[in-house]
Amino acid sequence: MVFFAYSVPYSYTDLRNDLYEIESNEARCQNVSRKKLCKTLAGEDCEVLTITSKNSIEETSRRKGVVLTARVHPGETVGSWMMRGLLYFLTDPNNEEA
Repeated sequence: MVFFAYSVPYSYTDLRNDLYEIESNEARCQNVSRKKLCKTLAGEDCEVLTITSKNSIEETSRRKGVVLTARVHPGETVGSWMMRGLLYFLTDPNNEEA
């Protein structure tokens, strides 16, 4: 049996591992908040990551937000790889652009 893929697969396990790696890295997780938004129809957690500096609630509430989403449909694995790169970029403590 032979399988062909549009791109390199990115599984739910890959996502969980990447989120765990970001959360467990003391330098990366300083500006990250991870919360459960809801459950999917399959019963999996649908999570929200907030990446921002740790200012007061008043300062944070005055900021404009940007919502980024990827892989809305199962076949959109390239969106998962893009989001993975973006998350590692935005949580890089040594990158001033982030």
